[in-house]
Amino acid sequence: MEFSTFSCYDRTINKHVFRKDFLYINEKALRILEYQKIIQLLTDKASSVPGKELCRALMPMTVLADIEEAQQQTADAFSRLIKGGRIGFSGNKDISFSIKSLEI
Repeated sequence: MEFSTFSCYDRTINKHVFRKDFLYINEKALRILEYQKIIQLLTDKASSVPGKELCRALMPMTVLADIEEAQQQTADAFSRLIKGGRIGFSGNKDISFSIKSLEI
């Protein structure tokens, strides 16, 4: 996977976009940090095909407000786990085919 210097994740449309008004992702930093190895480790933990695809599509965030929101979501999820909650994703199924058939 090759990184664009102007790639960012736009939460409003839920996909990666290429824009010149966002901070750029330093390709050298990603190589030094072995970003692709981290993504592969995460992808290996995903139990569904759509989950694996989402993992492979992850890119570092560059907008401070988005980063802070994601950190708060992570803290909230961790707090729930510490309090004894379980989050189970095993047995989930890919329903994209069903959704596509409903669109027709």
